[in-house]
Amino acid sequence: MKIATLSDVHYKIDLDELNIPADAVVVVAGDLAMMGCDYEIMGFILQLKQLPNQHKIVVAGNHDFPLESLACLYKDEFEKHGIIYLEDSGIEIEGVKFYGSPWTKLYGGWAFMKPEADLKSKFCKIPEDCDVLITHSPALLFLDQVLASKEKERIGSGYLAAKIETVQPKLHVFGHVHSSYGRLEHRWATGNKTMFCNASICTEKYHPVNAVQVFELDRSNNLEASYVC
Repeated sequence: MKIATLSDVHYKIDLDELNIPADAVVVVAGDLAMMGCDYEIMGFILQLKQLPNQHKIVVAGNHDFPLESLACLYKDEFEKHGIIYLEDSGIEIEGVKFYGSPWTKLYGGWAFMKPEADLKSKFCKIPEDCDVLITHSPALLFLDQVLASKEKERIGSGYLAAKIETVQPKLHVFGHVHSSYGRLEHRWATGNKTMFCNASICTEKYHPVNAVQVFELDRSNNLEASYVC
C-alpha cells in the first residue's frame, strides 16, 4: 500500500499541483485552512474530491476552526464527497488500521488545543493495534522543533510520545511544526520500527514548497520511504 502524506497546506496551493500518486491512500494531517474560514474548508474538500485516489483521509488541525465548531456538519460533507474524516476515531483499509486525532498542546486561542495534562485523555484512545497514526501534533522529541524560536523549543506532546512508544505504529503522520518537515525512522527496544513523518507542505513563512512524502507499506508491514518530486 502506498501512503501519500501532506499537512499544513493552509489553503495556499491547489492539491493537483502536489504530484500525489493516483494509486496512494492520501493522508492529510490537519491545517487545511489558513484563516479558519468556512470557504477554506469547503474549498479544500472540493479540491480533495477531484483527486482520483480511491481513499482519502483527513484529520483537522489548529487552524481548522469550522471542523471544531461544526464537526457533524462537516463530517457529513466529507463523507458526501467520498472523504474519510477522523476525529479520535479510526478506519481499516485493505487490512491496514488507521487512526486520527486533531489535538495539540495549548498555544493561544486556536482550535483543537488543550493543556498538555488534558491531552492524555485524548491520546489514550489510540488503539494498541494501530498501524498508521495520524495526528496534527508531533510527539515530543520527534520532528517537533520550532527552529525560528530563539530556544529552538520543542512543542510536541509528551503524552503522545509515551502512547506511541506503547503502540509502536508502522507510520506516524503529523504536521503543525513547519520547520521540522521531513521524516525520521526510530527503532524501539522491541526491535519494531516507527517511521515519523512531519508532512507540512508550508514552510515557517507559509510558502507551500515542501514535497508530498510517499511511503510504501509492504505485505510484511515494513515501511520503505520514497519521495514525490
